[in-house]
Amino acid sequence: MTKTLIQNARLLDPATNTDMTGDLLVAGDTIAAFGPGLEAPSDAETLDAQGLCLAPGIIDLRVKTGEPGEEHRETIGTASRAAVAGGITTMAVMPDTNPVIDDVALVEFIARRGASRGTNRIYPIGALTQNLGGEAMAEIGMMREAGALYFSNGEANLANAGTMKRILTYAAGRGVTVSVRPMDQMLAGSGVMNAGALASRMGLFGMGHDAEIVAGQRDILLAENAGATLLLDQVSTPQLITMIKTAKDRGADIHCTAAAHHLFFQEDDVGDYLTYCKVSPPFRSEESRQALLKAAQARTI
Repeated sequence: MTKTLIQNARLLDPATNTDMTGDLLVAGDTIAAFGPGLEAPSDAETLDAQGLCLAPGIIDLRVKTGEPGEEHRETIGTASRAAVAGGITTMAVMPDTNPVIDDVALVEFIARRGASRGTNRIYPIGALTQNLGGEAMAEIGMMREAGALYFSNGEANLANAGTMKRILTYAAGRGVTVSVRPMDQMLAGSGVMNAGALASRMGLFGMGHDAEIVAGQRDILLAENAGATLLLDQVSTPQLITMIKTAKDRGADIHCTAAAHHLFFQEDDVGDYLTYCKVSPPFRSEESRQALLKAAQARTI
């Protein structure tokens, strides 16, 4: 059995709140021991981490690649190598490629490409609706059997509540996870930053919390009634997080994510019309950012 002792590492484990400097002994595929000052077995290889972080691999649930359709921009192989360099050992490929991943053949294509050219674990995400059009439901059951990890409509929320209800009802029967962006586009309009005094002073159209809350509340209700598993993607408002927690307390299988940059930036960081701070959903107030951080620390998101 191969043994490796990694010394002088910053050991991180979110599941146990571990954050310490020490060593870690791997025997085969098993972590045999960890802690400060471990003795190296006589048959173990030793590596000096020189203070670098040693943590469980990161899982990225919403990777966008150029393949299929735009391989000149990026392929699954190049995306995989970049991911591994950043500590991402598992990635799920979003369906908004060209063509859209909305049938069995494309789900199987992503799975084959991942197995043959990837350096980490790669899973396809199936489209909720045909061509991500938001109306006709895609072949969710067949794509699930072909290996789709979960199902999403990309960046677009499903405006048609009837379609969303049918999808969630079907998904509940199949035991699959549905992921949507909570954003009512009619309320969001042409907003480019958080609605408020700053947006008004800058002469920019604002996007209020209500666009996210209304869409999220609708989908929580529909998912709870259907008994479906729902993932609300990239939540940015503390009010919606409270609604999600309340639904979970009632026993609903509702989850959410938040984009990493929303934990670090707030609307004032838009500064002097910095275009790289134009994101969707927009950076919210400092109060909202602090609420997101608190939720993340409590593992609500």
